[in-house]
Amino acid sequence: KATSIDLTEDDFVVTDVGYDEEEPNGAIDDVTQHILDAQRELVEIQDQIQIVKAEKEQLKRRLADLQRKERDAKMSIQTLSTQRAVATLDWTRSFKWDKEVNEAKEKIFGIYDDFRGNQREGINCILSKRDCFIIMPTGGGKSL
Repeated sequence: KATSIDLTEDDFVVTDVGYDEEEPNGAIDDVTQHILDAQRELVEIQDQIQIVKAEKEQLKRRLADLQRKERDAKMSIQTLSTQRAVATLDWTRSFKWDKEVNEAKEKIFGIYDDFRGNQREGINCILSKRDCFIIMPTGGGKSL
């Protein structure tokens, strides 16, 4: 009895086509070989699936790392923008404490002249609760 094998995507179909007296086991051997080939191919595909899954996990980790770096960069840019905004504030303009500062300058320090360079800016910056770094020469009025 001979056998015909039709392969499809999902399975294969074995069809009897009659009896072959010369090779009775030949058709069975063919089917067995096709089964072994299909099993080998299935193992190869499963191996490929595992490789793709590992690559997917690696890409997920890389994406998370890049998103973290992007978030950090945006925060750094925002911080720098804020720092620039503070640095560029006009510290010579009027502030709500101007009157008290002028009175203290006159009553405590006995100074009736205008502020020296950067004195008023430094006082306004400090009273605004901001960090302040001023470089002034000796005798520039740092103690005020």
